[in-house]
Amino acid sequence: MLVAAVRQAAEGRPPAGRRLGKKAAREVDGTRRWREHANMSRHFVKVLPRLLSKFAADKEKVTPLLQIPQYCNLDVYDMDGLGSYLDAALLELDCLVQRHSDVAVLEACARAYGTYCDEGGSAHCQAAPACSRLVDMLVDVLTPLLDVFIQREKQGLFLGHGEMGRICSTLRRLAAFYSAHDLSSWNLYEKMDSLLTFRRHQGSLPTEVSPTWHLAPPRASADTVLPMRGLAFAFSESPVPEEEARQRFPNLSFLLVLSEFSCKIPPAKRQAA
Repeated sequence: MLVAAVRQAAEGRPPAGRRLGKKAAREVDGTRRWREHANMSRHFVKVLPRLLSKFAADKEKVTPLLQIPQYCNLDVYDMDGLGSYLDAALLELDCLVQRHSDVAVLEACARAYGTYCDEGGSAHCQAAPACSRLVDMLVDVLTPLLDVFIQREKQGLFLGHGEMGRICSTLRRLAAFYSAHDLSSWNLYEKMDSLLTFRRHQGSLPTEVSPTWHLAPPRASADTVLPMRGLAFAFSESPVPEEEARQRFPNLSFLLVLSEFSCKIPPAKRQAA
């Protein structure tokens, strides 16, 4: 209800089921509406960090709260000297991303960062570096884990559940940001492509997936090859005999990450894959 009220106030609409008379409509137009929106924004940019901190552990409550920045006039950070509250909000966002692995929370965090990082907004100068540092941290976590994963695979060993869980959760976080931000400078395609290429040559594929792999044209682009290699990786069977393996298809969780990345691929290339 809180977020719905904020949205309603930001858009200047009356409560559901009510209509403003002509006189009232004229009164809330123009300068007055702008002033009320600014006052609301000042209030919520101050209380938002505390709200995010208070409900950080509750994904059902914190997810809608992350929508509040998009309904605020973020220029109040500069106009009213509220930069410290922006720093606090960005810190809470960082903590939420590192704390949660739920897709809805991560996507809401990514969209909130996107609102703050808007190039035309006053929050951009503080938010963009903070977002870049967070992605840097995630990539720095992922890179050595992938290196260890490939080395263990070459030796015929398996990663523990903890390490594999860290890989999957880090990929899930990066996928959420990939859907809302331009992460091309981090070369994530290259990192994932090297992993998928290795797994393709090491593991066997079910017959349902094998034909899909060979549909790639001789000079397929990374946009086309990645979905096919992603499917191959996700459905690659464990090399351990089935009766001894903990799970026949240990990489199925990668389908979640692949679905996030694939939505950015042009439809024509998706069909080719």
